[in-house]
Amino acid sequence: MKILHILPPTNIGPIDKKLHTAGMIHSVWLLDKFLTKRGYESYVAWSKNSKICGRLIPIINNLTVDRIREPKKDFFTNYYEKIFDLVNDSDFDIIHNHMSRPLFYDKYRPNVLTLRLPFEYIKQVRERKRFMDSSIPYLTFTVALTKKQTDGYVKGGYQVDKIINNGIDINEYQIGKGRREFLLAIARILPDKGQDVAIKVSRQTGLPLIIAGDIWDKKYFHEKVEPHIDGKKIKYLGPVDFETKIKLYQGAIALLVPVEWEEPFNLTMVEAMACGTPVIGYNHGAIAEVIKDGETGFVVSNVEEMTEAVKKISGINKNICRDYVKDNFNIEKVIDGYEMIYKQVAERKKFHSFIYPLTKMGIASNKNLSWVGSYIRKNIINF
Repeated sequence: MKILHILPPTNIGPIDKKLHTAGMIHSVWLLDKFLTKRGYESYVAWSKNSKICGRLIPIINNLTVDRIREPKKDFFTNYYEKIFDLVNDSDFDIIHNHMSRPLFYDKYRPNVLTLRLPFEYIKQVRERKRFMDSSIPYLTFTVALTKKQTDGYVKGGYQVDKIINNGIDINEYQIGKGRREFLLAIARILPDKGQDVAIKVSRQTGLPLIIAGDIWDKKYFHEKVEPHIDGKKIKYLGPVDFETKIKLYQGAIALLVPVEWEEPFNLTMVEAMACGTPVIGYNHGAIAEVIKDGETGFVVSNVEEMTEAVKKISGINKNICRDYVKDNFNIEKVIDGYEMIYKQVAERKKFHSFIYPLTKMGIASNKNLSWVGSYIRKNIINF
């Protein structure tokens, strides 16, 4: 089975095990790796300097993990045009779309859509309007990451077929043996991720703070973060590679996640817990679904509660944190879920082979095909 993975054109760096800093990039890298191990022909359309286990289709030039480098004016338009051409001229069995919204490439081609952003964010997208559909086609199998994220899309009129959490390869993460001496905040630098709150918690607890991540909002960084960086109590490392990130998790007292947006998942929390590091996060989006409150960390509502949670973090057992990840966020469990979906999508191709010629000849319209597709989906092939 030939599977093509397509990603959103955000400048978040190449796909590379050693360099990945974004949760989506790491998730796609793992999907490609483990699908390839199970015998699938996995293709990824991304940058020329990406390193994957399957087969790379380079559709854009080399990327860096430095968000400060803004893409050229026509970057987004050119990217979608290349994706459009690639998908329409291909013979892939499944298109796995990680863009959080369906593309206009072919409403009648069976595909998998993984929603990796909150619905509130998708509503704000403007530059992609030409290439993005406003509703999910009936031949699309839609996957959300968490129940909270699902609720947002359902309220917005989307249909969500299944929830599959993100996962990690637990063997790549180990509990550190050294002393834990600092608080940690790893995320893109922008108001939604709340690095300014982490700085306040550091000040109030007297504990050092290490901040890592690429700068997405320069104004926020220069006004709210940079003035507090002294290289001692508050350190900023910039984007960090995989090996450095693991060492940071292993040396941290706790990972702080004071997010101010509807977090769809947050893979760094899972990575930290796999290293035995508890997580303290604001109760926005799916934070409370990923943290087991009181056992692998704490779910809080404000800076005062986060400060108090740090003071009692020593009561969290690092082995319980790791076991929780192993039982709930293992990549093998993720692959099992997608394998089942791919098989179901293959069944949809039987329906697709019937309606596709009708759409090309202009015999069938979107309206009547939508009704027929919905009926078959619910009553015949059980989608």
